[in-house]
Amino acid sequence: MRRATSASIASTTRFCVLRELRQRLRCKEIWVVAADRYRNPDEDLPQDFEIKRDSYYAELGQPRDVEMFIADLQQTMRAALDTLDRGLPRNRRSRSHRTDASSLRR
Repeated sequence: MRRATSASIASTTRFCVLRELRQRLRCKEIWVVAADRYRNPDEDLPQDFEIKRDSYYAELGQPRDVEMFIADLQQTMRAALDTLDRGLPRNRRSRSHRTDASSLRR
């Protein structure tokens, strides 16, 4: 059995640190000063957001009510899944198939 050298341990450690840094940058847990893509998430909103919140929501075509937003999103996702569900049986490249629920009971 070979023992890990200090160089290989250092290399592995650097790799793990960089992988973790990449993941946290992507979800904005950490940010880079003066960067555009990886900037502080507090800088993502316009400075006048609180004052013009209603107009920004209207511009984006989004409801202010969170429950309505979630319901709309769920409806959109259900419609997309229904489309996928209907299309899969006709897709020759798909290996998925349905099993009748009654055949699962034994």
